[in-house]
Amino acid sequence: MSNLYRQADAAGIRAIQAFVYRLFQEGRIQVPIHFAFGHERAASAITSIVDNPKLLFLPHRNIHIQLACCLSRDIQICSTLLEQYLDAVTLSTERDRSGSVGAMNFVFRGQEGYTSSVLGNQLGVAIGASLASQGRQPAGKRTVVVLGDGAIEEGRFWESLIFIKTHELQIDLVIENNGWSMQSSTDQRRCSINLRGIADSFGLHYVAGEKDQLSSRDCGSPRIIEFIVETLGSTRIIESQTGTERIINYHSGPLLDGIERRHYSEFFGMGPLDILTRDSIATDFHDQFEALISPLAKKYGVEGFI
Repeated sequence: MSNLYRQADAAGIRAIQAFVYRLFQEGRIQVPIHFAFGHERAASAITSIVDNPKLLFLPHRNIHIQLACCLSRDIQICSTLLEQYLDAVTLSTERDRSGSVGAMNFVFRGQEGYTSSVLGNQLGVAIGASLASQGRQPAGKRTVVVLGDGAIEEGRFWESLIFIKTHELQIDLVIENNGWSMQSSTDQRRCSINLRGIADSFGLHYVAGEKDQLSSRDCGSPRIIEFIVETLGSTRIIESQTGTERIINYHSGPLLDGIERRHYSEFFGMGPLDILTRDSIATDFHDQFEALISPLAKKYGVEGFI
């Protein structure tokens, strides 16, 4: 990474998310947070296609995308936004205690259009915003709505696809597919859903989100963008009745793997498939990150993180 502040880099998102988790471990976080370790590359790509934050609609697992929006600025703005974000989730100011933050539908500074605490609820809001912006947005500007793969089991997802295609709305449907929803895996819960095939049947563009930056926005048609992600921090248990091993994927709150992590680098390489390892941290990253996080660590009394 050449510059932490000019690009919402996955490593920067991981490190900042780790700092929020340290605050959580110390009982400082006062709003529910669904941590998204393992989703950082998706967040980096999502912010690359967002032109107007008011047309960004998120699920309740959204910390990585909100932090990515903070990091895609220069150092002064980045520092200010991160401090404001931490003040909001720790309820450190009177304004943040006034009820402006919700439960799982936490909206940071009103910069996003909406965040959802219900599966797929953001779809209808995004469609309404897209309709309202028609003719008012410059050419190529699109509405971006992010969903977990659990939401594609909802009827509103399929109804939304029909409506979006019928009206040719300029919407990107970004699916973060981690194979989980509410403590059950896809294999336990349902048959597989081929989103590429679904996109073809509706006449939508399908994009496999494999790179940090997505392709041109000017495709002239609604898109389904699928990211295959692994939500890190799960654990394995043995079923008492069957004796079989089962993976439990955490939903909200602490990671379940039981690993104590203090320094930010210990949040890299969190699992066998984690592509963000300690070796992947660029040589100039630590100095940039230390300059950014030191004042915040001092403010919140966090020691041994950098």
